[in-house]
Amino acid sequence: MIYLLSFFPPLIFIILGFFSYLNAFIPTMWEREYLDELWLRGELYDPFYSYLPTSESSITGHLNTCKGSLGNLLVERLKTFERFGYIFDVGFRIVSFKDTVRGIALFPRATIRVGGLRLLWEPVARVGTDSLYPRYRKGKVLGLDFDRANISYERGGIYLLVGRERVIWGGSPYTPLAFSGYAPAFDMIFLSYVKNISRVGRFMGQYGATQLNSFSDSLGEIKRYLVFHRIDFSPSRFLRVGFAEIVLFGGINRSFDLYYLNPWIVYYPYQWNRGRIKTDNFLWVFDGKLTYKKNSLYGSLLVDDFQLTPPSDKEPNHLGISVVFEKVDPPLLGKSLLLLSYQAMTRWALTYRNMWERFHYLDFPISHPLGPDFDEILLSLVNHRTKDLDLLLRVSKVRKGEGSLWSEWPQGKFPKDNFLYGVVESSWSYRVGLRLFLETFNKRLGILEFLLGGLQMKNFSHIKGLKKRFVTLSLTFALNW
Repeated sequence: MIYLLSFFPPLIFIILGFFSYLNAFIPTMWEREYLDELWLRGELYDPFYSYLPTSESSITGHLNTCKGSLGNLLVERLKTFERFGYIFDVGFRIVSFKDTVRGIALFPRATIRVGGLRLLWEPVARVGTDSLYPRYRKGKVLGLDFDRANISYERGGIYLLVGRERVIWGGSPYTPLAFSGYAPAFDMIFLSYVKNISRVGRFMGQYGATQLNSFSDSLGEIKRYLVFHRIDFSPSRFLRVGFAEIVLFGGINRSFDLYYLNPWIVYYPYQWNRGRIKTDNFLWVFDGKLTYKKNSLYGSLLVDDFQLTPPSDKEPNHLGISVVFEKVDPPLLGKSLLLLSYQAMTRWALTYRNMWERFHYLDFPISHPLGPDFDEILLSLVNHRTKDLDLLLRVSKVRKGEGSLWSEWPQGKFPKDNFLYGVVESSWSYRVGLRLFLETFNKRLGILEFLLGGLQMKNFSHIKGLKKRFVTLSLTFALNW
């Protein structure tokens, strides 16, 4: 079936080959937009809705249906498209793009639900000059793989997933800081547990483990593993706080360390108690969210390998920050969702001494897609014009230093320039567009999204004085039935 479906992308590419969809690496982007808005409108009650993987009941069991309200319209759009509660559903997404590169991707999908059991298949077929996964293109034209494929089970607050799925952590529906979803989906074991305690609040814990791609050298095969866990607490709608830890470890022919199977401890002290090992790389993430009426403020601090004692090489703490403000129905803009965010990361964050110890998977960043040494300001507006039409506006300013996931680790003392190093590439991106909701046969819902814009870049590819301009066009169509 997958190979039959692979014949469609070349045909679509001929017709639509000049379109762009910059956020195609997050397959649930518009749904995440809607969940943010439903939370602000008081139509969604689970404070942990923004994480992936997540169980369907964590969404469907906490949605309100106030008839006649805009929130109810958004709920109905979400439920109709996702086919929540149906034993079997199939669908597809077509994503076509052109900016600095061009390409097109087809994502057919099938889901089976039996009680608390859910089976998901989502292959991907991709053509074009882009470097998105799968990068291997048969005949330098067609790339095929399973984008997502997993089995999950939920019961009594426990959610277990085995298989291939993305992990997304953060306060932005577009490019979350800790886990952005940009890297290919992990083949993993994932477990989460949610518990309400009367007069205390709502708790959630998550744990996941996966084996990343290996490296090979003359001494043998360097195996790599990724373990992540977090705990969140929300005493009320007003406040949510969380702490997370991500560990990348490995070594020559190293097996999985049983220590990292324990989700209830902080892993970081382990390296000190074993003599300051240098093969395990740790990230801490502290985040929280305040919600007041129709406004929210999210903040996140990422700390890479916290310096417990002052190092002799003057290595700094490697940091990332994310601040996201959201508001619904701002003055003069009517029925809208407004988002304003700032994100930044220092020069050496996510990196380490050896290339295999860095936070990447199949050469894709696991964290923010820009990697380290950047900052970004983003403004997004979604305006609900009619029951079938949303108008879209997105404007962003990015500064990117020469630091990257592949930069050489300092020899001797660390340099002082720890942020926006070297010739800084800067860019402005602006896009306007629309999102149409099309009711098809038997009240199925199709979604057509189109964006048109421009990209202006200064010091392109970190070449001082080199300027570039690009037209960006995007088209995506999705349908479930």
